[in-house]
Order: sequence, then C-alpha cells, then structure tokens
Amino acid sequence: MKRAARPLAGFGGRARFLSSFMGEAPRPRLRITQSHATRKIKRIDAVLPILQYSTAPHHRSHARRKRMTSAPLFDAARSTIEPTRKDAILRDVRAWRLARVQEQLRKHNVPAILLYDPVNIRYATDTSNMQVWAGRNPARYVMVFADGHVVAWEFHSSEHVWDGLDLDVELRGALSWTFFNAGHEAQRRAQAWGAEIVDVLRQHVPGETVLAVDRLDPFGAACLEKHGISLLDGQALMETARLIKSSGELVLIGESLRTCEMGIERMKRELRPGMTENDLWANLHYENIRHGGEWIETRLLASGERTNPWMHECSSRVLQKGDLLAFDTDMVGPNHRALSHRGNGKCRQYRCRDYTASFHRSSPNLVVIR
Repeated sequence: MKRAARPLAGFGGRARFLSSFMGEAPRPRLRITQSHATRKIKRIDAVLPILQYSTAPHHRSHARRKRMTSAPLFDAARSTIEPTRKDAILRDVRAWRLARVQEQLRKHNVPAILLYDPVNIRYATDTSNMQVWAGRNPARYVMVFADGHVVAWEFHSSEHVWDGLDLDVELRGALSWTFFNAGHEAQRRAQAWGAEIVDVLRQHVPGETVLAVDRLDPFGAACLEKHGISLLDGQALMETARLIKSSGELVLIGESLRTCEMGIERMKRELRPGMTENDLWANLHYENIRHGGEWIETRLLASGERTNPWMHECSSRVLQKGDLLAFDTDMVGPNHRALSHRGNGKCRQYRCRDYTASFHRSSPNLVVIR
C-alpha cells in the first residue's frame, strides 16, 4: 500500500538582503527606476523593486535591463505537479536522501547515526511529527545504519506517521528522559535509554563502538560514553548529505517556492496603511499552511525606521503611507525551505535620493574597513 504524498523538508539557498549595501557585491551602481514602484513582483530573488542594482555600464539598453529584471524564476500561477507524478517523485527523493545519508556514513567509516533533529529525521525518513514541538522536546529519535536499516523510536500514539513508507524500519516506543517529560525520574530514564541505544547498536553492528549523533543533551552523551560508545558529530554528516540535490528535489523546491510566492502576493494585495506589521505577516502564514507547509522560522518583517539596522522582527507598529517595508520569508513550505528577501516599492522620492547618496558615500568606507 502506497502512502499519500507527504511533503519533504530541507534547506534551500539564501539570497542576501541588501547585500550590495553590506559590501558583498563588487561595488554595484544604484539606479532609481520609478516604473518598478508599481510593477508586480515576480522574482523570488527581488529585493527592493524600486532600487535596481547593476554592475554593468549605464549605457545598457532599457530593453535588455527589462529582460534581466522582470523574468520570473518560475510561473507562480502554474498548476502543481500531478498527484501520480508527485508520488513517484517522492519515492525517488526518499530513496535518494536515505542513500545520501548512507554514503556519508560509509565515507567516514561510521556504522550508524542517531538523529534527534526533526529536520534531519525528515530528510532521512520523510516522517514529520509535531516538528516545532519536537525541536525543543527530544521525544522521538531515529537510528540509521550504513546498510540502510532504520530503527525509529516514535512518540506515543504516533506510529501512523510511518504508514505506507517503502522503508526497512523497526518501530519502537520512544523514551524521553528530559526533565520536562521525566521530572525527577530523568536520570533513571536516561540510563534505561542509553542501555537500549547501545543494545540496538550492538545488535545490528556487533563489535562497533562508534556512533554519530546530530544533537544530544550532556546527560545522554554521558550515558552512552559510560557504555564505551565514542560519539561523533552527526550534524556535519547530515549537512554534507544535503549538499547535493536530486532532480526530484529540485521539482519539490519549485513547489515550495510557488507557495512562498503566493504568500508574498497575498501580502502585496493586503498591504495598506493603517494595518500593523503583525497583520501583514499573518498573510504569509495563511498561504503556507493552506498549501501544506509547516512553519516559518523567524518573524523578520520591519517597516519605516525599523528596517535599519536590519533584524527587527514584526511588531504591532502601524504601517504609514510611504514607509519602506522589508522582510525575510524563512518559510518551511510544503516540500522544502523557501527563503525570499523582499522590500516594497512604496518609498518616497526623497528617501530614494537619501538611500542613493548614503550608498555611494558608504561604499568606499566599507572597502577600507574590510
């Protein structure tokens, strides 16, 4: 029996918000183009529609500039992939990702890896269960062996998240030993947990004493070391495994980017003076959840004077006419993590003039500082 298509999570690339101002590009020229203030934003890598960066000479033709700045990375209005094709893609991606984990284990002569990070568990097994909560409450964990065998300790009453997977998995009940879940029984539970982990490791790879772990509290690490287990950094192995994307993963990334674009377009439609930053930010969450996404990792949206310095999170500040607005999406969408860094084009002319002057004045200083 095949499982219904389930979204996959991972990490995508990151564009740099206002990277030119930070000196990360080779001293680009800043060109003000008023037509961009009202143009519909289509690119996922657009930053400030009213500010167009270019390192090329100013005599470049307007037609060529328009081609370069308005071509979308994908068509956000295009229908999603067919369910039958998506099932096949998901099967291929699951197999690819598990194989990538195995490859890293074999490459570094590590017999197995113990995963607690929900994103790593999702990558290796395509299972998701209360991801945000599990991120701070280690209540489910998975051990992946170099031969591809998987032992999973699942949270109570949650075995259904493994239904339909074409996966050689041995399911067990999770034993949580954090103080939040175990109280003053934490030490006793940790000892029982450690004994079971060691037993499973020796059962599948007799004689091995090395185990990679992506994340583990000191109490648990001490229990495993007491049993003679040498621990390695498993996070590095998982990050390296994710470096190479399969063709199926690229399709799924496109799906998440489309959802991200829908959220941004909804924000544009709802944007008006008098609403708060929180009101506007809620629109991105709406589209993400509506299309099967999971969560948004930050609240990086700021307006007006709060846009500089960057890193203010959204608040109850009321948007005013002519405010500069900028945000990072940091969205874990239906298939992948989607990041977009945007600013609105509703900036007053005098502010554009000031930004232009400050950029040209600060660029030489940034070079000197570096």
